[in-house]
Amino acid sequence: MFYKGKLIVDPKFNGIKIPTMYLYNQFINSNKTDPRVRAMAMELGLQAHLMGKFLEITGIFRTREKNIEIYGRDKASGHREMPVRAIDFSLKDLDIEDIAHLKNHFAMFLDNGSYWSFISHDVGAGAHLHLQAPHADYNKILWEEV
Repeated sequence: MFYKGKLIVDPKFNGIKIPTMYLYNQFINSNKTDPRVRAMAMELGLQAHLMGKFLEITGIFRTREKNIEIYGRDKASGHREMPVRAIDFSLKDLDIEDIAHLKNHFAMFLDNGSYWSFISHDVGAGAHLHLQAPHADYNKILWEEV
């Protein structure tokens, strides 16, 4: 693991920057971050790396207080569960073409059906990319329908 100031660039996570040890420890712990959303983040990070860019993680777990600050109330969110099912990334080093490439890659290879999402939006915390996996029970429901 390399430290550049406070920014963590781990060679195991090509294309992903993690600004704090707090976020790094959340990202690598399967009890804190759903492995499905982490795997997708790593794939999108690889795509960013191939473009010569980085995806910088800006949020994983969100406290009740932070949710109220963003939405004006506490609400259900993939950021409020354990393990967390959502990861936010900064847009600051990405241009429109980069974002389009990442969204197209997600749509072609990673979108596993309803409730998987990879969007760019601003809901009060600033513009960012939001990656989210469905509830784990959703996978069970899909298999039971087959």
